[in-house]
Amino acid sequence: MASSIPQFQTLLTVEEFRKLVNKHFEKNISEGQLYDTRDLERFNTDDAYTLMFIQHGQFGTTFNEERALGCFDGSFSWRKRHNVYDISTNEFPADYFDRHAIYFKNHDKFNHPICKD
Repeated sequence: MASSIPQFQTLLTVEEFRKLVNKHFEKNISEGQLYDTRDLERFNTDDAYTLMFIQHGQFGTTFNEERALGCFDGSFSWRKRHNVYDISTNEFPADYFDRHAIYFKNHDKFNHPICKD
């Protein structure tokens, strides 16, 4: 069963924030070098994921647009630089698993195992 979108009173709707991000980072998005297309697809289709960025910019009755956009940019550019979608367990030394420094715990919504450290 899919979980519902968390209830959080926002000053900006998810759609409004998506439009703001797509307009503000239009050049970076169109060039395709700074952000992973899979992250952008998730941002534009997964309301709960987008809501996390809105929450980082909202403080009580104010919305700090610069902070929310900075959080988006920092997160997405970091994920692209570190190839987050392309990391596999083969890249970790075997002794990490032998010592239980890293282990699998639960699965994500696509039934992929989640690494825990």
